[in-house]
Amino acid sequence: MAGGTGHPIGTPVTGAREPLMGWSREVGDLRLPLLLTIHALQALPLGGWIASRRLSDSPARATVWLAALAFARALSGPPTF
Repeated sequence: MAGGTGHPIGTPVTGAREPLMGWSREVGDLRLPLLLTIHALQALPLGGWIASRRLSDSPARATVWLAALAFARALSGPPTF
C-alpha cells in the first residue's frame, strides 16, 4: 500500500463498493487482510497466552492460514465478496 496508489489491487471499472465498509466489489482490496493482520498482531501476545493454556495448536494454525489466504486472495485481484 505504501508503494501503490491505494487499497485496490487492479483497476475497478464501475467503482462498485460494499455499502458499509467501502471495500471494492470488483477487484482485490488490501484493507480486509490488513485489518485481520494488524489486529492479529495486536492480540497475539494475549491470544498466544490463552491458547497455550486452553487450546490445542489447531485454532492458532487456522487463524494464521485464514489471514494468509485472505492476503493472497487480495493480491491475486478478485473482489473480497
